[in-house]
Amino acid sequence: VAGQPVAGFPAAPRRRKKLFGRRKRATVEEGESIWDTKLILIGGGTLLGMLILLGILIWAFTRESGDEMFAIADEFYRQGSYTKAIHNYDRYLEKAPNHPQVGLARVRRGLARIRQITETKKDWGQALKTAKEVLPEIAQEKESAGEGRPDLRSLLPQIAQGLAQEAQEKLDPRRVAQSREALALVHKYIPTAQRPRTQLREIEALLALTEREIAQGEELQKALQAMAKATAAGEANRAYAIRAKLLKQYPALVNNPKLREATVKISEALGSVVKWIDRPLAAVTDGSEAEAAPALALAQRQRRSDVAGVEGHVIFALAAQAAYGLDAETGKLLWRRPVGFATDGRTLRFPPTPLGPAPGSDAVLVDHKRQEVLRVEAATGKIRWRLEVGEPFDAHPVVTEDRIWLATRLGKLLVIDPATGNCRGYTELPQPLRVGPTIDGRRGRVYQVADHSNLYVLSLADGRCQDVVYLGHQRGTITTPPVVVSRFLLVAENDGAEEATLRVLSLEATGEGPPIRPLQEVALRGHVDTPPVVSGVRLLVVTDVGEVYVFEITGAAKDKPLMLVATGKAGRAETPEEQAAAGTMVRYALIRGGRAWVADNQLTRFDIHAARGRLQPRGVENDRSATLQPPAAVGQAVFH
Repeated sequence: VAGQPVAGFPAAPRRRKKLFGRRKRATVEEGESIWDTKLILIGGGTLLGMLILLGILIWAFTRESGDEMFAIADEFYRQGSYTKAIHNYDRYLEKAPNHPQVGLARVRRGLARIRQITETKKDWGQALKTAKEVLPEIAQEKESAGEGRPDLRSLLPQIAQGLAQEAQEKLDPRRVAQSREALALVHKYIPTAQRPRTQLREIEALLALTEREIAQGEELQKALQAMAKATAAGEANRAYAIRAKLLKQYPALVNNPKLREATVKISEALGSVVKWIDRPLAAVTDGSEAEAAPALALAQRQRRSDVAGVEGHVIFALAAQAAYGLDAETGKLLWRRPVGFATDGRTLRFPPTPLGPAPGSDAVLVDHKRQEVLRVEAATGKIRWRLEVGEPFDAHPVVTEDRIWLATRLGKLLVIDPATGNCRGYTELPQPLRVGPTIDGRRGRVYQVADHSNLYVLSLADGRCQDVVYLGHQRGTITTPPVVVSRFLLVAENDGAEEATLRVLSLEATGEGPPIRPLQEVALRGHVDTPPVVSGVRLLVVTDVGEVYVFEITGAAKDKPLMLVATGKAGRAETPEEQAAAGTMVRYALIRGGRAWVADNQLTRFDIHAARGRLQPRGVENDRSATLQPPAAVGQAVFH
């Protein structure tokens, strides 16, 4: 529709077209708005800003949640709730892998895994396995690995120690190897300056002991097989040699039940080896009187008063490498004869021994240089006979009414006729002998202790072996013959550095049990080097450190018949010199009724107060002296 001009308004001028190719200005088509384009630009920018803001918000939200998750996991770790700590560390590492504490979280998660086993399950093998898995992961966290070192400083040695203890308890070589693996981890992951050196040394010592005991078990099995083979072949000495070699290397096996059983079998087999040898050995009667009777012998005597009951008796003494005969009533020196060994009060020797209790009984002497046994006349010291033994012996001759018994180092037990000095033969034992026999006339037995392990029970009538009892003692630990008290045999064994054990063996069989069996053991302080003294049912024992014990045989307890009734202390030890000599002095004892005497560097008399359990000193004679032989009681006198 063409518009008509409105009155009062001029018509619009017409636009001229420009030539020469000038671009036409864009025009807005009908239905469009100029604001549409601007809104698109503004909206896009706004959306981009919102996305950036959303990213910032998400980043801030994620960061705050990571702190919280790490704190929760860390709190569980510090409380020792390691299962929950591991779970929350895993969740934290999954949800916030870019959080700044992820390295520390991995370290503590690994420590929690180790602690979970060491502190709750105590499964040291599994703990080692876990540590080997975890430690490389911890080591990768260069910035946070140092945070775990204080924990590892305690955890890794703890694992090594736990494995070492299990190895010791079970003697398990596998556990030993695992413990050494744990020690290797300590050296790899813990700096030298931070290692617990004392604990590590203790672990190493325990492992060394365990390895020795494992090797000991292997050597024990080998030795048992070799001993069984030697015993079956009748080679007892070889079997003992195998045992001795094993014990030299592993002394702790001395009480091993399997080794003891194998040794008992050797003892049982030895009974068939013992035999009587009918080989006479004649004594000679042409003594060398020129040597026996020196031109001059000096002695000093002091007589205080007469003593009843000693008339006609001769007291035999040992001093200055010679034997002496003294008149018991007057103290007069009757004779002197060299015997060839020194006497110092600290060494056991061979004192002259009367052949019987009757006045004027002759004496038996030992000539150490000549390896001879002699019988001399009591009043003159003249030789009645002398027997050349021809081999060394350490045991003093044992004198009985009709025989003299002499044990030699080569295992011979000689039987000598006291009247003629002739040896009619000997019992040959397969072991060396260091102490004399014990004669049990009531039961017709002879008890002979061997140098080690065994007690031989021989027939008094013909010297043949009746039984071999395994005592299990080591060489040199029994230095005195056993003693018979009532129905029991008592053996003193010096089985400790400063201790001894008094063993009580029953001599009467009960039911189908063995005729001789152990009943009781009593610990003593010090070593027993002189024979215990018997008076009725009482027994007096003195040790090398001066401890004095009085026991009684009672029927109150069948399994413990020996009861201690009194104790005391003997010897003078006031000065440093006396104290130093006290432990090396030979001490001898004597008991008569309710009195006891102990002779060492003095002669001390005690009253036995059983009700009080003590020995009451009542007098001291010969102070600061040296006792060379046991005191002798004759009549109403004690000779020292």
